[in-house]
Amino acid sequence: MKIYLIRHGESIGNELGISQGQKNDFSLTEKGRDQAKRIAEKLASEKIDAIYSSDLKRAKETAEIIGKSHNTLIILDKRLRERDFGDLNDKKNLLKNWKIHVRKIVEEEGLDPEEVKAPNGESDKDHWNRLQDFFNEKLKQHPNHTIVVVSHAGSNKVFLGIVGHFSKEKMYKTYQGNTGLNEFEYKDGVWMIKQVNNIDHLEKDSEALKIFNKVKNKKHNFSFNERWKINKELFEEFKKEGYRIKYTVVSFKWEDQKIPLEILKLNHPHIDKHLIVSVKSHGIYQKLDLSNYTNLEGTGEWDSYKDCKLSIIPEGLLDESQEEDFADSYGASLSIKEFEEFYKEVSKFRRKPTFEDKTE
Repeated sequence: MKIYLIRHGESIGNELGISQGQKNDFSLTEKGRDQAKRIAEKLASEKIDAIYSSDLKRAKETAEIIGKSHNTLIILDKRLRERDFGDLNDKKNLLKNWKIHVRKIVEEEGLDPEEVKAPNGESDKDHWNRLQDFFNEKLKQHPNHTIVVVSHAGSNKVFLGIVGHFSKEKMYKTYQGNTGLNEFEYKDGVWMIKQVNNIDHLEKDSEALKIFNKVKNKKHNFSFNERWKINKELFEEFKKEGYRIKYTVVSFKWEDQKIPLEILKLNHPHIDKHLIVSVKSHGIYQKLDLSNYTNLEGTGEWDSYKDCKLSIIPEGLLDESQEEDFADSYGASLSIKEFEEFYKEVSKFRRKPTFEDKTE
């Protein structure tokens, strides 16, 4: 069996920045309907035997647009719905409230986080079980067929865990853009993952690219220890144009940055931090960076389909914020005096492109 698993197109809730779950149910925007038409066109030459969809408006409308191009009726299934957050139905802070609720119950009652239910809603385990039940059933019904399944970001992420592509810890961290295409094939008892969150059927976000390049091409005179300020400028420009954007601080090791040994011998932090920004484009937050710490090949380029290549090789995520003054707080927290000589030498260093860079 082959499955094309698709997230719905942009909904009014997505446009407004509302966490929808099951109870905050919205129709598609005009952009969302266009996205659905594009994924339908992408699959137009495929032989589709059945189309299944969540019965929530945003998924149902997406599936109906796909179904028209294949002259196929849509089969609605409640098991494909997004997670049910029950009474945690705050439109702006739903996910934040869910995390607080889980932490509280785990601390007070000692439950496994996967067992914690939202009040009058679901647990991680409930969500996982209903989706697993759906796909196990379809394996029996369509052993030699190709089916389309239209669902939601959270539910699609859980399926990536069910097929073993990600661990339960990592599955929620993957991207699922609006009409992002995931392709799986079940053969000889094994799930094969062909593609995850393919959005190349969508046009590049030309307005976002214009903003990015506008900041990139301006003349900047920031000193080395102020290079984060260019990303602050990037944040402010996107914010001004109405994009949903946040600051992201990542950790990194200088030893991973291909810095010459003679510089690394100088006193330097074992773990350092770096400020970038994340902008929402095509329904997913994409990482952007213009600071160019070590002049790694390919930095300062972005195509709006995926993350920009960062100017450092990151190790992990330290912090995120949508507060406008966060960058200044970040800059004020940099204690560089102890490592002043090291930073001075790093600022002079320009790494030459290698054959490996050219073939990435």
